[in-house]
Formats: sequence, structure tokens, C-alpha cells
Amino acid sequence: MNILGFLHCLWICFSVRTVTRIIYLPFAHLDMGHHPARSRLALVVALVLLCSTLSFGVAAQSQYSLTVDGGIDTPDKTVTVEGQSFDVSETVRVEPGDEIAVETSGPTDKQYRVNLLNKKNQIAAYNNTLSGEESFSFETEGLTPGSYVVAVYGADGNYKMIQPVVVSGYDVSTDVDNTVEEDSESTITVDVEPKQNAPELESVKVMVSNDDDDIRTLTASETDDGTYTATTTFETSGEFDVFATVRGTDTFNGEKEILGISDVQSITVDDDSSDSSGSDDSSGDSNTETPTMTTTATMTATQPAETTEPSDASPTDSPETTESAQTPAPTTTNTTSPLHAVQLLLFVLVVVGSVYQLRNQ
Repeated sequence: MNILGFLHCLWICFSVRTVTRIIYLPFAHLDMGHHPARSRLALVVALVLLCSTLSFGVAAQSQYSLTVDGGIDTPDKTVTVEGQSFDVSETVRVEPGDEIAVETSGPTDKQYRVNLLNKKNQIAAYNNTLSGEESFSFETEGLTPGSYVVAVYGADGNYKMIQPVVVSGYDVSTDVDNTVEEDSESTITVDVEPKQNAPELESVKVMVSNDDDDIRTLTASETDDGTYTATTTFETSGEFDVFATVRGTDTFNGEKEILGISDVQSITVDDDSSDSSGSDDSSGDSNTETPTMTTTATMTATQPAETTEPSDASPTDSPETTESAQTPAPTTTNTTSPLHAVQLLLFVLVVVGSVYQLRNQ
């Protein structure tokens, strides 16, 4: 716990003691033994004020937000940055030379910064001395295609929110039947085309998932120059999402880094038991509608803000927008402040004490 957190705990303790005295002050001249209702009322008001204080303390930890244009919905996964773990559910795809458009919000009374981290957790670009709501862009000109992370670095020296970003080194597209039968084998075709200065490709992976957390990763085999295929069997009916990624030789977050990612395509898996019910159709024509392919919104870059030199409170020296930037100095081991546990313990102690006092009225 840092000094600010310790002082905040002291302030909460003082507040609880002060609030309790203030609540009981109007009743000090009364015999509480003869006025149990007033005693209970005072205790309830004190507890309500305490809960408000704790809620304010928790809200102060959640003042940050991060939005990056061009996100593609992907299965939930955990990404670790400088020892802190974050759950993410989308990946942003950016073409080389395009800008990474960022919108953030943070406290207005303190400065924060946003770092663009490469696969080695080095700062490739940054924007510091931010306050409140901000909109700006990171240039990708000169960046090596591959995996990056946009990360909000808070005023307390911890990363608050992150967003994975892929600067595309390959154009990737998938081809699969929009409607397939349950328990039948389906072939997914992936077309891969390298861009200029694309890093070496190691493998092509196909991700298949649905809302029931049925997530499978398939390794596609090359069947022709730039064409890969993977097969899978859908054991259950329903809606599934399919997309493909090109993986490189370097590692990012415990797996091979992503060099390219396709749009997400939807697949409807029909229940094979529905065939008999549909055979009474006099026309004999299939009434199955072809679902619309899910597409990703095109990224709209915002006007880049002028980058300022980092302040003395910055976690690193002023890096250039290159792959050889310095590794940020601060490291942490968790994303949850110990202050929350102290507040919870304090709240439990007050509740137990209050119940005990009520029972002795």
C-alpha cells in the first residue's frame, strides 16, 4: 500500500469515528435504554454514511476508460502487462501507415499517460500529461507489423486499462459455409497474403467459438501457395463465430504473436433432427436463410495530438517511436489495490459492532 492509500485508510477510520459521534450527539441527553428506536436509527444512518464513504473510495479507483477504433470481437482471454493481468474481449486491427485512434478518460485533478507497448513491453510511442477526456492518435509509420498494446498508465504508477492492437503484416480472409449440419465435418479455408516487409509466418490458426464457451483453436495446413485449410465437426447446433490469425515466430504474452487477423464470420449449425419436420414442405425448397456475415467497422483515425515531453513523474525516459525504446521502469504484481480489502474489513468490523450494540439495547 502506498502513502496515499495509508492516509486514505486513516481518513476512513477518522470519518467512521466522527460520523458515529455526530449521529449520537443529538441523543446524548436521552436514556437510550428507553428509546431503542432512536438508537437503531442513529446506527442505521451511521452505516449508510459509511457505505457511501466506501463506495466513494472504490469509485476513485475506477475513473479511467479506454476506446480504440477498429476492434474485432474475439473470445475472452487474459493479457499480462508488467505483471498486471487484464481480461480482454476484442483485438484492434490497423493497417500499416494508418493511425491508431484512441479515446480515453481519467481524473481531471491528476495527470495520466497512454503508452503503446510492443511485444517486448517496450514503449514504442506515448502520450503523456493527459487529464480528463482525451482524443489522439498513434502513428504506425515505421512500426514493425505485429502485436502491440495500448495501455493507460495511471497517476498512481499502475496500468489501469489495456487494448491489444495488431499492426497487420498479412491480409487474412476466411471462407466457410454459412450454414452447416450438426455432427458433419466442415472445412474452413483461409487465404493469406503478405504485405510489404511482413515478418516471417510460422502458422495459421483458426478460432471457432460460441456463446456457450465452446472455444476451439485449429491449426490450418497449407494446401496451396497462400491457401490454408482446417476441418472441424460441430457437435451442437447454434451460432458460431469463426476467424483466422497469422502467427509469427516471436512470442507475445505467452503465445506466438499475431501478424494478421481476419474478419469474424458467423456460422449457423442446424439441428439434424429438424430435417424430418421440414420434409412436409410442399414446395420442397429449403427455407433456411443465409445469415449475414459479421463485419468489422472501419477504423476512423482522429486528429493526432501534439506529443509533449514526458514529465518528471513519467515511468520512463522520453522514448522515440521505434522498436528500440526503453522498457518502462515501474512494475506491479496485481491490478487490485490492497485498500479495497482494508475498506471491506473495516466495514465488516463496523457492521458486527453495530449488530452487537443493537442486541444489547
